[in-house]
Amino acid sequence: MDQCRKRKITSGSLSADIEKGRILAFSDAGLNRTEIAKKTSRSRTVVTNFLRASGEYGIKGCGERPTKLGKLEKKEG
Repeated sequence: MDQCRKRKITSGSLSADIEKGRILAFSDAGLNRTEIAKKTSRSRTVVTNFLRASGEYGIKGCGERPTKLGKLEKKEG
């Protein structure tokens, strides 16, 4: 995993694996995003974002600006 892509749970995100599993199960059962949001007491936006990229959900970047020079050029200079 990239150094800047360490696992950090963002505030307000899906906190438990159980809740993530429930959303995936409801989706597999054929419920739409609005129905899933009502059953899990989460916003439709949270459900949509999770279902769109469930593998990367909850990973927060480091927020650093990319360097103009590459890593190798920075070490040489």
